[in-house]
Amino acid sequence: MTISYPLRVAGTSEFANQSLVLPGSIPPGLLKRALPSKARALLFLGAIANGLVLFTSVAAAATGVLGTEGASRPNIVYVMADDMAWHVWSRFDRRIDTPNLAALASQGVVFDRAFALTPHCPASRATILTGLHESTHRYEFGQPPLPCAGVWMQNSYPLLLRNSGYQTGFFGKNGSNIETECLAVLFDHAVVVERPYQQELPDGTPIHATDRITMEAVDWIASQDAGTPFIATLWFNAPHVDPVDPRKYPAPERFWGHYDGTVFDRFPTSDGALWGTFPAWLQNARHHATFLTYWDDDFDIFYPRYLELVTALDESIGRIVSELAASGVLDNTVFVFTSDNGYFLGERSFGSKNLAHEPAARVPFFVTDFRPGAPAGFARSELVANIDLPATFLELGEVSIPRHYQGLSLVPLLSPAPPPSWRSALFLEHSYRPAGLEIPRHYTVRTDEWKLIRYRDHLEYAEMFYLPADEYEESNLAEDPTHAGERALLETMIDDFITLYGSAVFEDGFESGDTSAWSVTLP
Repeated sequence: MTISYPLRVAGTSEFANQSLVLPGSIPPGLLKRALPSKARALLFLGAIANGLVLFTSVAAAATGVLGTEGASRPNIVYVMADDMAWHVWSRFDRRIDTPNLAALASQGVVFDRAFALTPHCPASRATILTGLHESTHRYEFGQPPLPCAGVWMQNSYPLLLRNSGYQTGFFGKNGSNIETECLAVLFDHAVVVERPYQQELPDGTPIHATDRITMEAVDWIASQDAGTPFIATLWFNAPHVDPVDPRKYPAPERFWGHYDGTVFDRFPTSDGALWGTFPAWLQNARHHATFLTYWDDDFDIFYPRYLELVTALDESIGRIVSELAASGVLDNTVFVFTSDNGYFLGERSFGSKNLAHEPAARVPFFVTDFRPGAPAGFARSELVANIDLPATFLELGEVSIPRHYQGLSLVPLLSPAPPPSWRSALFLEHSYRPAGLEIPRHYTVRTDEWKLIRYRDHLEYAEMFYLPADEYEESNLAEDPTHAGERALLETMIDDFITLYGSAVFEDGFESGDTSAWSVTLP
């Protein structure tokens, strides 16, 4: 089996594939699957039923390739949840009330293996803005904002699209700490809405943060000139915990009790048995304390409340799509949905994110292209990531992709045909280590079938999983001598990725974890 991954050609900004041939002892992999595409047309009813704004779909003939020849550049609506686990919607659990997400996904392209390369809010969002790994952009908590005049932000997707003639709007959580002056450079219109969830409008009217983000975005979309393309970036706070709110996961009050009477099982590996095999430092990571607070004895309280926030977000998505239809721009709009990272909901006896295991790093992700003739109704199994979003937005907007971007445009995957080539490995990392709080830092390589996690402050311990046979990452093969060859090759890949994305650009205190020493002199 051959694994390929990109390495920069020495002395250039070009990339070439480096190949590694893994030993023949690897078990056969799972076959990649793609659901057949299906013809469709959409009829939006804008109806409110059971507290949800819904739209429904009607099958009709639809043929052709991506978009329509000669069509104007599409509008883009990019919606991102916060801390939404990849599986907490009705595509995976029909008890979860997300009819709008399900309908949109069924009319689009679902990416079944999508990841946040740094599963943490600030670094993930900086990656999405800049198209760069954390080792390159170096933004995390405790760092100054990325300089607006620097190369990274001057080549961010909103500014490049704005400079090309797009109207750019931002609504929601400013999780990458963009300075107010810089927001005005990147966006024609920006409304920052942070927690708490329970807020008031200027006239004193109470409003939930999810509803306020939706209201601001809907009003802005309605005000757009139909002849000018726009991109609306909506970064919702939901379903992130609000630790100062008595409910902790406080949805709009109309959703309280939405899941009363529904019984949800605990997630696999949450019984403590797997956790008991971890070294003490990993057992004592902050993720276990979060588990004990929310996802152990109180799972039956907090998980339904977490889902209430997801269902409220789904209602908002229905309102946004209904406004697109009412404004007459839906049939020239591409809708993108994902989350900034995944979330442990008790798996491994953990809560929160940061780590490289599937619950924390994997995210929900789909693209629905409403333009006539766009292929739809299928899933893709390629490895994709949040770093691919900005290149995708730029290609959709017919804007040149900067040569220094480290992600790939997903446009070739928006058709059921196999792409000419695609990555077979992702580099994940986490570097934030606040004083007095154990958040294990790691470098990780995730291939189509294997995952190796190198804990940067505990090099005596690693985790390696063969994923086709180990869905829940329970069997650590890192010290298994029969897989020493695979581990050596995966270790080499990590070293190469570190060189590619980090040390070749910076020499500072990044590896030591001393964020005060991180370089902020960006090229």
